[in-house]
Amino acid sequence: MGKLAAIRYQLIITILLIPLLAFLSCVTTDGQGDKQGRLLSKKAIVKNQKKTDALAYYLEAQQLIHNNKIEDAIKALKKVQELDPGAKTVTSELALLHLRSGKIDEAIKLIEENVKNDPNNIDNLLLLGGIYSSLGKTDKAIEVYQKVVKIDPTQDKVYLLLMTYYTKEKKYDKALEMLNKITKLKNRRDLMMYYKGQIYLDMGKTNEAIRAFKKAIKINPDLEDAYKDLGYIYESEKQYHRAEKVYQDLIKRNPDNIHARMRLANLYLRQEKYEQALKEFRKIEELDNSNTSAKLKIGVILLKQKKIESAIQKLQAVIHAEPDNAYAKYYLGVAYEELGNNKKAIEILEQIPPDSLLWEESRLRLSLIYKKTKKMDKAYQVLKDAILIKPEDPMLYVYLGSLYEESGKYEEAEKYLREGLKIQPTNIDLMFRLGVLLDKKKEKEKALNIMREILKQDPRHADALNYIGYSYAELGIKLDEAKTLIERALKEKPRNGYILDSLAWVYYKMGKYQEALKKVKQALKYTPNDPIINEHLGDIYRALKRWKRALNAYKNVLNKLNPENPEKIRAKIKEVEEHIKAR
Repeated sequence: MGKLAAIRYQLIITILLIPLLAFLSCVTTDGQGDKQGRLLSKKAIVKNQKKTDALAYYLEAQQLIHNNKIEDAIKALKKVQELDPGAKTVTSELALLHLRSGKIDEAIKLIEENVKNDPNNIDNLLLLGGIYSSLGKTDKAIEVYQKVVKIDPTQDKVYLLLMTYYTKEKKYDKALEMLNKITKLKNRRDLMMYYKGQIYLDMGKTNEAIRAFKKAIKINPDLEDAYKDLGYIYESEKQYHRAEKVYQDLIKRNPDNIHARMRLANLYLRQEKYEQALKEFRKIEELDNSNTSAKLKIGVILLKQKKIESAIQKLQAVIHAEPDNAYAKYYLGVAYEELGNNKKAIEILEQIPPDSLLWEESRLRLSLIYKKTKKMDKAYQVLKDAILIKPEDPMLYVYLGSLYEESGKYEEAEKYLREGLKIQPTNIDLMFRLGVLLDKKKEKEKALNIMREILKQDPRHADALNYIGYSYAELGIKLDEAKTLIERALKEKPRNGYILDSLAWVYYKMGKYQEALKKVKQALKYTPNDPIINEHLGDIYRALKRWKRALNAYKNVLNKLNPENPEKIRAKIKEVEEHIKAR
């Protein structure tokens, strides 16, 4: 006899004793009574035997679920339904099993049937609402959850769900109404303010959200989520010093708070405050030596600081803990490249798989290593092979087009950029690269038209704004518009040397030489070794008749910065020297 059969047999024997004893106690002495008693007893035995069999099938189903035999468990529970139609929980369990097996429609049908038969059963309603929610059927989920709180107004978790849904649907008045109905929060004003802050944040009412989060923190200085969201707002508003203060306050309350330290460290990293970031990441590593994210960031910072051997050691530690960590492999490859060990760099970069977010970057890096080592055929081939693997990836066409462009092979560059645009006609990266290429091919008007198309898609595209503005300045036309365009670009990239130089050049063309000098000096802080910016410095000094400074600027370009047109620089040097001699 099998195990389940044995269980069923024991249950039958045990339970059948009860109706049997009842039958014996009801026996009468006359024949008619004896006949009726036998009939009643037979019905009772059949009824109880069905219940016993149902219980055995139910136990069998539980064992099958435990063994992950879902289809067999469904069959067993259906037998329970046949034998005992009054078993209330079975339908819900069947629905959950259908969900596990991917039979969504079957699950919904069963739960809807349950709700129809027992409309006030909150468990069934919650299950149905959860299914609708997981399927993205928000309207139906809201309808179900509204029924729940109507039946039981103390269902605080459901009010929270409704608040979340209404917030997502931008129905903020209803979201706030749901929040005010949460009875448990009436004694938790900190949470009430925190959730209000979240709603205000979603509404785009940043100042109200800030006030709400600050109030929540004032009421409960240990409410961590309020600090995080307040810090997030300040970061998104680029009020970095305030965000730093928020995270520092949270760390003061709990020095072991790794999440807060990670937020602060990443904020320092974003601002290129490498030493402060390094200090925080090292503290995280002390608190949790298994934190590979901190180790990775330490490795990247050390790499930026040119501490290559230390960076390699840290990145290898990450790979030892996580052999498939593509980020660690990418930066390790870069580190070996920095050491001049190109063979090792190539070996590591080749290990990054196509499904990694850094795969495209790794292909570009490989291509650049081959370019640097004068293996141009391999440089091109790496990117061509990548396109065969991912023909829909626009950045691969951008990289290959740029490589041909840098090599002076403009026709090949244009061919691949246009191939990419056939696949994604409105891709801004491809469009911008093609515009730059057309400019180099002296097709200025076509290039400008492409940049204008980019701005239709993205009016804040800094490089397109700068290109048009600088082009106008070079041509000496529309200088006021050029200034406006470049100032818009600077709002997006305020520390970009090339854009600052463009503004300097507009001022130069306007004859505002002092303003031009101020801006070109700012540009050189961020981009000190660019030959064109340094040439512009010389031009501005020349316009100001500060001949010696102009001469020094031009000589610096010619002797140290490898200008594209050295003859032009020599001519400027000669002209300035003649002015100096004539004085």
